[in-house]
Amino acid sequence: MSCPPSPRPPRGLALPLLLGACAGPAPAPAPAAPDLMVVLVGGLRAPISDGPEPAPALLQAAFGDRPPGLRFEAAYAQSVSAWLSLGSALTGRHVSSLPLCSPPVGLGAPRPFCAALPAWAPTGAEVLGLYGYRAGLVVVDQPELGDLGRGFGAVIAEPDADLDASGEGWGAAVAAARAFWADPDPRPRLLVVVGRLDDRGQVEAERRLRLDTPATPDEVARLEAELPLLHDRLRTGEAFPLEGEAAEAAGRAALVTAAGDVGRALAPLLADAAPDDWVMLGGLYGLSLGEHDGSHTPEQLSVGAAQVLLERTLRVPLALRGPLPEGLPEAVDAPVELLDLVPTWAALAGAVPPAGLPGRDLLATARAPDADRATYAEFGDMLSLHLGRWRVVFRPQQHGITSANPELTTALRAALPPGATGGAGRTEDLDDFWRLHDVRADPLQAHDAPLDPAQGPFPRMARALYEVRVGPAAPPTARLSPAEVDALRQKGALHYW
Repeated sequence: MSCPPSPRPPRGLALPLLLGACAGPAPAPAPAAPDLMVVLVGGLRAPISDGPEPAPALLQAAFGDRPPGLRFEAAYAQSVSAWLSLGSALTGRHVSSLPLCSPPVGLGAPRPFCAALPAWAPTGAEVLGLYGYRAGLVVVDQPELGDLGRGFGAVIAEPDADLDASGEGWGAAVAAARAFWADPDPRPRLLVVVGRLDDRGQVEAERRLRLDTPATPDEVARLEAELPLLHDRLRTGEAFPLEGEAAEAAGRAALVTAAGDVGRALAPLLADAAPDDWVMLGGLYGLSLGEHDGSHTPEQLSVGAAQVLLERTLRVPLALRGPLPEGLPEAVDAPVELLDLVPTWAALAGAVPPAGLPGRDLLATARAPDADRATYAEFGDMLSLHLGRWRVVFRPQQHGITSANPELTTALRAALPPGATGGAGRTEDLDDFWRLHDVRADPLQAHDAPLDPAQGPFPRMARALYEVRVGPAAPPTARLSPAEVDALRQKGALHYW
């Protein structure tokens, strides 16, 4: 087994370790390796409602008169956190299998070991670096994401002071990205640009103002009647956490406007890509636009919220433009995941991907779609699986833990119904742990499906979720020291909010 030599070892990873991750004999590099431009936008969900949506506004403005030739209509993120979703996408692995956890915020303590990519899991940039690629990562308004850029020779995560003062985060990022793309260095390029719709903080500020303006008594009464869980969870004297209809409409309009602004900022960068270059544009995670259904915690579903695993927070747009092979459809309905990006980059570059990746080359999927493929996501104490027409979510309400915690696997095993185990299992209080929805007929998850513990879709979906959790998404306890495993078990120490 061998990999091609590299003119210089990727920074941050010993070359022998990376070579050991190769899946098989390395082919000769392609005579003309293609340039790859990838843009991932946080908060950009796939359009699944009847109202105005941000994604069409952004994609139309960004691509202009050179539209993508291939769209994936059922692409899914691996988490609703920018940090976790990006770390998964750059390595091609599930979050817990790394394991990766969000850095603590405001705790004044050193980062735990899991708040960094493990040395054993090479990034796509490190892999392509072995094949002569130069890689750049440009981050908009979230400089901490630059810490995930291992293997990227250029990491641009600090905004220009003058441009940042004017509130033009995407403008500054696009200028930096265009400079990287225009560099006359003859090596092939991998450029990854990451940001969110609300780069100026304006939408978030408006959301806070809306929440500070109480909903009318009639709106409060209507929402509490529609969401009985909400009434039960509100504490005495607590401000009502959801907006009224007018405020929801204003919040949605603000996000659609922001999406158009981001698309127009991206347009010059995408225009720099030649016809033989590959451009990939999609969402990093989605968000709620005023829909309150589908969760144990409806108070967390205000406009712009993205901290709950739902169809609308995980399903994202994904569009490709480039020298596509003949015979591919313009749109693919079969599910794909953001962790498919690394296998796709490797296939286009003629590179050998790391061994054991759960993803698949997107072009191979377009040629042979798999409608029965399961997609998996996680965040905090939540695990979710989408398969066919169904989405199941498991949440034991163990607040303050990371999804990499092995205790979550224990809780999941204990909550499996008899139909998922073939024997004994939980039959009581299932709705305290589980939600099941037919997201094909009900993508906004307004109607909970019954949780029959013995037959029907629920036991099958619960079993499928468990098999992924203990399979490709399992926390790698065998790779960790006892102290590291113990650190993952410390509830509250790795708070995910």
